[in-house]
Amino acid sequence: MSQNAFSFLAHLYAPGELVLVFDKFETKIPLATITIGRPMDCHVPALIRNGGRYGAGIWTLCNPVDGKSHPNPRNNNEPSCRSEESVTTFRYGVLESDQAAPEDWLAFVVQLPIRIAAIYTSGSRSIHCLIRLDARTKAEWDAQIQPLKRPLKLLGADAGCLSAVRLTRLPGCWRPNKNGFQKLLYLCPNPTAEPLLSLPVIQSRADALARWRKLCPRWNFNQQESQ
Repeated sequence: MSQNAFSFLAHLYAPGELVLVFDKFETKIPLATITIGRPMDCHVPALIRNGGRYGAGIWTLCNPVDGKSHPNPRNNNEPSCRSEESVTTFRYGVLESDQAAPEDWLAFVVQLPIRIAAIYTSGSRSIHCLIRLDARTKAEWDAQIQPLKRPLKLLGADAGCLSAVRLTRLPGCWRPNKNGFQKLLYLCPNPTAEPLLSLPVIQSRADALARWRKLCPRWNFNQQESQ
């Protein structure tokens, strides 16, 4: 994988934006608040890289926030840093399915005329897709998501994940309770709405490996050692 967890975020969010990182899905207190910097300056702490304090892996809130707690009117005005009142821009949504087989889910997703910014595994069975919406308001975000709900639900998409404040898996992190790695499969920070299936292959796996061996001599050394 060419990106670590934080350089992945740096490709999707603007410098200075704040992204919340969690190691427990239900908690309202983030493990860390990440200030986005340059991709090459991103170093992931071992606690996050290794799956957090509870062994369940790592999540991020899909949209950037202001880092403050605000009263949540949908939950008795209880203060929260991960409600829509904290969101600074409604840029992304999350698609996932725990019911469809991974190969069926991917075959479905690559045919959708939506702007897919990233695809990554959960470290277990499901595969998450981060879609780019660039909505100006929460109402505009809802209007863009609404037409997707019915076809997605037919294939077993999680209706609860169709939220502007959805937690999604952070690729580049270990998930100890499933003995799996949250793996990045696809990244395109500025996607078009053209289905992925119709896009040309930019670089084969063999060509990508050859390019990285030129950039990182240690790869060549390890290859020679194994022969």
